[in-house]
Amino acid sequence: MKKWLITLGIIGVLSIGIFLVLSYFATKMIQTQIHKAVGPGITIDQFKVNITSLSLMGIHFEEPQRRYKLFQIEEVRIYPALLSLLGNDVRIRACTVLKPSFFLYRTKEGNWIGPWLQAPEEDRKEESNREVEQKGRKSFSVRIDHLRVEKGSLDFHDMTVDGSAGRIRLEELELTLNQIEYPPISSQSPVEFRAKMMGGLKTGKFIGNGWINFGASDLEVLFKTEGIEVKRFEPYYRKSVSAEIQSGEINMVAHVSIKGKFIDTPVTLELVDLSVGEKGTIFYLPAETLLPRLKAQKNRLETHFRIKGDLNDPRFKLEEFFVTKVGLGLAEGLGLPVKRIEGNLFEGLEKGGKGK
Repeated sequence: MKKWLITLGIIGVLSIGIFLVLSYFATKMIQTQIHKAVGPGITIDQFKVNITSLSLMGIHFEEPQRRYKLFQIEEVRIYPALLSLLGNDVRIRACTVLKPSFFLYRTKEGNWIGPWLQAPEEDRKEESNREVEQKGRKSFSVRIDHLRVEKGSLDFHDMTVDGSAGRIRLEELELTLNQIEYPPISSQSPVEFRAKMMGGLKTGKFIGNGWINFGASDLEVLFKTEGIEVKRFEPYYRKSVSAEIQSGEINMVAHVSIKGKFIDTPVTLELVDLSVGEKGTIFYLPAETLLPRLKAQKNRLETHFRIKGDLNDPRFKLEEFFVTKVGLGLAEGLGLPVKRIEGNLFEGLEKGGKGK
């Protein structure tokens, strides 16, 4: 019996030793592949090879053509799968991204620039030239079973809005994403995330879960917001609001579905503790008509609407469509006979005698 225990102990120690050795070599192999794959604009301050993981520290990525800062990451910890030793493809069982800062931009021309977005057509020529230069190199694929982002942030800069550029900053970003493949394939990757919007009188929350198909650029996500201050989005509603929105919070539930660049999203929107000026318009609705009804409902409104449209259609402007739907939804919630809102036209309101 004693000999069997000693034998089992030796086998256990050898198994652990073999696992650690294989993990170490898998980690070294992934380090080599990363060195080969790093493209222009990406810098990594330090590599640290551990027994079962690889740490990349001080990562920075800047868009090469226009020098936009796209992300900076304090540390990435990569835990390779032993199968990575069997070929040139990279298999990662877990990857943890610590304290990343992501930056997303929309230019005045409406082009989106971000760390995971495709470059505009005119900027792809240089990338094509690099592909020709690298044609002789053997390509490889990457699979990540489990990705986790901890203590991150996201800054969105929008230069399409009038006046000062719109800026939205999310902090304490936590995200988990499973089954990721590169090059992207058509498959659903489960995703969960949460973040906070700070800096105002109250901290708002963003929560979401669902799936993303990176190969087809499709997604389905249940998206919720809680306690978001209305004034944080003033650059987007400035055109449709001439009566100042002094305070108020947004609670929203949206089932976001994008398939083939077509969005179809039912939305439930609640405005809480809404306080507005007495003169002017609120989402195209006259404040003098809206205020008495708003007061009767204790400055709390709920509306339901649906956002549908082709994201590739230049005539479909998501922000304007959203604001119009909010205006119509508020009119319906307040019992105002408004059928359509377009510019300063309130079809049906005049016939109803300002909603009386």
